[in-house]
Amino acid sequence: MKKVMYVLAIALGSVATMNAQEVASAKTTETPTLEATQVAPTQDKFVEVKVADLPQAVTAAVASDKKGASVTQAFKNEDNVYRLVLTHEDGTSKKAMISADGKWIKKQ
Repeated sequence: MKKVMYVLAIALGSVATMNAQEVASAKTTETPTLEATQVAPTQDKFVEVKVADLPQAVTAAVASDKKGASVTQAFKNEDNVYRLVLTHEDGTSKKAMISADGKWIKKQ
């Protein structure tokens, strides 16, 4: 009787091990694909620009709306949207997005 139980335990253990290996290998071989109706996300690539090269409307909006802050870094994407790093007099920095015509897109 002990031999029968021992054989059953080994058989069940090996079947479970083989099944686990098949599931693991099936998961690693699948590659995600986009369906015909899905759209790949686009990323707006910003490139750094000189603060002195910012449009006058942007600098005017910063001066009037963000008193006490100065632009320490500026980035621009192909849609003429600017991402600014604003540093306040107390040393804190915040990021903001603004269009080329001086309209705020995102305030933080």
